[in-house]
Amino acid sequence: MRNFLLATFFTLAVLSITSVFSLEWLTKQKVDPIIQVHISALSLILPEYNEDNDFLRSQKIFEPLLKTQNFVGEDAGKSLNHLLHWLPESSQFQQPAQVPADIQDFILRLGREWQLHTSPFKVYFERKRVDLKIFNSLESFSYWNIEKNSPIQKLIEQGNLLSQNRLPSIDSLDLIALCKLRYIEALFKGDYLVALQEVRKFVQLLLSTENYRLEHTAISILEAEHTAYTLYIQNEWIKPEDWIPIDSNATRRASRAIQATKGLLRFWTPPQILKQIYLSPQLPIGFCSAVSESLSQEFALKDIMTEHLPLERDYSQSFQILDAIWSRAQNDCHPYYVAQLVLKNKFSLGGFVDTPFSRIP
Repeated sequence: MRNFLLATFFTLAVLSITSVFSLEWLTKQKVDPIIQVHISALSLILPEYNEDNDFLRSQKIFEPLLKTQNFVGEDAGKSLNHLLHWLPESSQFQQPAQVPADIQDFILRLGREWQLHTSPFKVYFERKRVDLKIFNSLESFSYWNIEKNSPIQKLIEQGNLLSQNRLPSIDSLDLIALCKLRYIEALFKGDYLVALQEVRKFVQLLLSTENYRLEHTAISILEAEHTAYTLYIQNEWIKPEDWIPIDSNATRRASRAIQATKGLLRFWTPPQILKQIYLSPQLPIGFCSAVSESLSQEFALKDIMTEHLPLERDYSQSFQILDAIWSRAQNDCHPYYVAQLVLKNKFSLGGFVDTPFSRIP
């Protein structure tokens, strides 16, 4: 029996060692080259990324994405979260889309020649198929919290915590269609500057949500604003000095910088780059939304990426930096949902991350 146990133990030991070496070989052959490609790409894009951040800091419209949000004043979420359409459908928030499906499809397919299609839109407004009252009360709001007084808060109350890609979100296409319709309504009402002001305020509120999808929605609306502004100027309905639009250079740089800020927040990003971007004196653009979108997924992998066998990769240093980033976010952002995940100890692989290894190249 003793010899049998010794033989069994020896066999298991050999198998364990073989497994470790096999995993290490596979990692070196299959994973390391891909990670190295990503890291090489990082070194190439960092100068442009830093230039984008420097440029965007000079654009007042993007201030909500670049500095601490004090969240003082009145929260638009108390009103808008109940008024707007959420996806996926929520039993507690069953508001239909603000823009009916057929009108939404029409306006989202519309190019830049809005003036050529005014007749059907005039009918929509006359028949009250489109109600734009949402723009009438925006001026009193200072920021927009989409996590409280919303389906997201309901999830937390019910203990139903989901990964970010399954989290409810306000219907972006509905918001874009709604804003385009407000620009077009001005063609009939003649309140061109008022329309520009109202939608710009809506954009500012969207940029304060600390939500990745809604930040990109705001940028799409700013691109539509440029089309509306051009139309108003060409027809001499307003003067060039009446309004300063956000040009496409700014919106494109904002879009790619926000995407990069989220994409670089990974445990395999070199520690020095993590520090340079996320722990520098100035916040990178989209810092808060990146934390909400990405950090919980990274922390879900913490245990298996730090408790290592001999020869296995150890990302302890990177996770120490991610911990520091999380501490900063709690001071500079308002990660209500992610904070609840931490408090409820849900940063684990047990059902929280749908495809955990999709985060590893």
